Amino acid sequence: MEKEKKTGEKKYSYIRKSYAGNGIISLVLAVLSLLLMLGVLFMSVRAGGNSGMTAGALGFSSMIMALMSLWFMRLGFLEPDRDYLFAKIGGIASAVLLLIWICVVAAGLA
Repeated sequence: MEKEKKTGEKKYSYIRKSYAGNGIISLVLAVLSLLLMLGVLFMSVRAGGNSGMTAGALGFSSMIMALMSLWFMRLGFLEPDRDYLFAKIGGIASAVLLLIWICVVAAGLA
């Protein structure tokens, strides 16, 4: 953040921007979605591929959390003068999780 005065001197600003609140929510939802996905995969492997309705419900919940994470990422980017680090991490993680879930569902339907 360089600002030049009329005399040609450079002025540096060390004021840190606060994180976007919705970006933090996005990251938390992405982590919860990942934990649910890992739990579903563990349940499915342990049951030999016949895990049942509980795994299906948890998997669906994981997909919904990933979608909500993307929504909160969008809301985080709309907050002015904030640091968007957590929104970026949460958005990328939830997008990857959704792609994995789409592949899992497509493989299950095939």
